[in-house]
Amino acid sequence: MVTHDSFTASYASRVIFIKDGKIFNELNRGDDTRKEFFDKIIDVVTLLGGDLSDAL
Repeated sequence: MVTHDSFTASYASRVIFIKDGKIFNELNRGDDTRKEFFDKIIDVVTLLGGDLSDAL
């Protein structure tokens, strides 16, 4: 699945972030709760320069 929605992405077991056509970062959910994984996704979105409103 491809999405720009962080909430939806937090249900996945792995998220790959792409910036300028290249892999920027990869997160694996592991034993994290969905909320903990969502928070990690938000941290990466912030690094990418995304606005917090993009994540909601």
